[in-house]
Amino acid sequence: MTGPSAYSALDRLFHRLAFANIGLQLDLSKREDGKSADAIATLEQGRSVYITAMPRAGTTLLLTLLAAHPDFASHTYRQMPVLFAPLTWQAWSRRFATRAKVRERAHGDGLDVSEDSAEAFEEALWRAFWQAHYGERTIALWRAEENHPEFEAFYRRHRAKLILAHNRASAEGRPAHRYLAKNNANIARLDWLTRHDPEALVIVPLRDPFAHIASLMRQDENFMRRHGDDRFAERYMRDLGHFEFGRLHRLFAFPEAPEWQLFTGRHVDYWARYWRAAHTHLAAHRDPRIRLFDYDAFCNDPGPAIERLARNLGIDAGPILPLLKVVRPNPPAPELDVDFALSAELRDLHVTLAASAI
Repeated sequence: MTGPSAYSALDRLFHRLAFANIGLQLDLSKREDGKSADAIATLEQGRSVYITAMPRAGTTLLLTLLAAHPDFASHTYRQMPVLFAPLTWQAWSRRFATRAKVRERAHGDGLDVSEDSAEAFEEALWRAFWQAHYGERTIALWRAEENHPEFEAFYRRHRAKLILAHNRASAEGRPAHRYLAKNNANIARLDWLTRHDPEALVIVPLRDPFAHIASLMRQDENFMRRHGDDRFAERYMRDLGHFEFGRLHRLFAFPEAPEWQLFTGRHVDYWARYWRAAHTHLAAHRDPRIRLFDYDAFCNDPGPAIERLARNLGIDAGPILPLLKVVRPNPPAPELDVDFALSAELRDLHVTLAASAI
């Protein structure tokens, strides 16, 4: 299964049952913890890599490329909808697993996916344990000092189990030993992640603010239509904790974020102020474990950019280079009707951040 548009009626029923019974999924997770305790304990894990940014910054393309490297294991579509117990679901689903079928993802952005594609599914885990952070209109930022021992233990084991599941599915070749996650919501957890997974690296792609804002607006309109036409698509995104766009839109509560607005009020000024708030928040986090990545430079000359990123991650770029044919040069940034002073702030902020990007 590669998203709601590919779901049959039976798939949709199973999805509803799985996400209506998160407690059961957590019980399954605890049972597989016991069965896999030795494998989890003896697994030698490398540094986790978290890809995050505001949506439409290029995070999915980076995930797709890095997931092709044999060092990394990530969530894939095959783990839906039993996300909390990947080893149990892997064993159960073998009997009815289908061959991977390639199709364009729901965003309509030209990126193809299949059942074996990596995808951003871990937000459902966060939402199950941190429900108080998710308001009706906003999502609160995570503070470094916030502790949740139950989640922290679960998350450590879950990262290990994803690596084990990956290696069991691909018995040949070099086993993976590093967790890879793309989760746009992790931009609200920079403090938390760098404290609670101190060896991890966080990759944040930077995109020209005006091209980025235009893309945010288009995707918001796209998902507003999709949610109106297909209520299951809306439920699917809600279950996964994807609240970026459409009817489900919730703001991350960055300082100076704009007031939440209904879809009809989410115009260019709204997204421009949200972009400014998010990137001002990012600029305040000067940590060597948080690596900014110039997405525009990458699109225009992908080979050298991937080589630099690979060196920063401590991997060989060789397995990724053949995939760069999917990268397209960026078109010129559009002209947007943004207030002159705000426009200058966006440009200056982007230049400042890009100066320290890899």
